[in-house]
Amino acid sequence: MNGRLAAFGLVWALAGCSAPAALQSFGGPTMGSSYSVVYAGGAPREAVVAAVADELAAFDLAFSQWRADSEIARVNAHASKAPLPVGERFAAVLQLALRIAEATDGAFDPTVKPLRDLYRAARSDPRAPFDDAAIAAAVARIGHRRIAVRDGAVVKAREDVQVDLDGIVAGAACDAIAARL
Repeated sequence: MNGRLAAFGLVWALAGCSAPAALQSFGGPTMGSSYSVVYAGGAPREAVVAAVADELAAFDLAFSQWRADSEIARVNAHASKAPLPVGERFAAVLQLALRIAEATDGAFDPTVKPLRDLYRAARSDPRAPFDDAAIAAAVARIGHRRIAVRDGAVVKAREDVQVDLDGIVAGAACDAIAARL
């Protein structure tokens, strides 16, 4: 009898619950890839689409390797050891990348851009230099301990240090969108 009563109580409790909200979805191109959002809730679709678009636009402006006006382009073009003020979003993602680099003993290294650029050039043009000397020159510019974020500014230990945050930007964008929604 107790089993039947428990089952009845569960059915009665579930009957009082409202039906789950229908799932809604949308997506599109972003940052050289694509995204898809699936959500449930009563928020107007237009508001959710606008919030996601705002976050993606902010991430693109901060981290796009293909925009000359992006914050990462400004950081990479800054050939100086002088502190370069950056926005909170950029500083937070770079700090996260540096913590990951430290935790992985450099296996993940946000300063890998010179080597990545060398590899990309060699892939697109077989005549591009990709020999021991070119590799050694690129590797000399890499090292997560050669860059830091201090008081809202990027500080480089070498003028030619450059960053590539593509390995974590998509995840950081997801986190920011989730927090906003």
